[in-house]
Amino acid sequence: VLRDIAERKAAAAELERHRERLEELVHERTRELEAAVAARIESENFAQTMTDHQPTLLAYVDREHRIQFANRAWLDWFGKTRDEVLGRDGRATVGELMVEPARDVIAKVMRGEAMGTAAEMRGAGGRVGNFWIYRLPDLVDGEIRGYFFIATDVTEMRRSERRLQELNAKLIQAESFTRGI
Repeated sequence: VLRDIAERKAAAAELERHRERLEELVHERTRELEAAVAARIESENFAQTMTDHQPTLLAYVDREHRIQFANRAWLDWFGKTRDEVLGRDGRATVGELMVEPARDVIAKVMRGEAMGTAAEMRGAGGRVGNFWIYRLPDLVDGEIRGYFFIATDVTEMRRSERRLQELNAKLIQAESFTRGI
């Protein structure tokens, strides 16, 4: 029995060429994906570096109240590390005493309303500071996924205001005394 296998060999060769081309495409796509991942990581690292050099306390809290991002100023204020806070419930991380007074504000933010409030905030080591806290809802496709927490330390400004009020009171007292004379 004789069979002509030339056609079979041609089909096998064609199949091998397709396999090699497919492997080449897979390797090319893998390199593209690796480059894209590297670029994304570089971008995220850059963003983290930029926010870490801000004096403002920055954080992102998701819908389940888990902290998904915190900059160095936020971590330093609360005396925490990223590993201690990321992915964990913010109420447990910063303490219920910190969150309880803001419960109504947070509820409004989670309904889509941006809120700015003045608050006294306790930090690590018993520190107390006056902050202007801005909470901005993260709205994507009509759904609130969480909120951005932005807190600016206004402690020195408050001290200056109190000092100015004291000086004004003394000035009024001095004017009153002068008029009396």
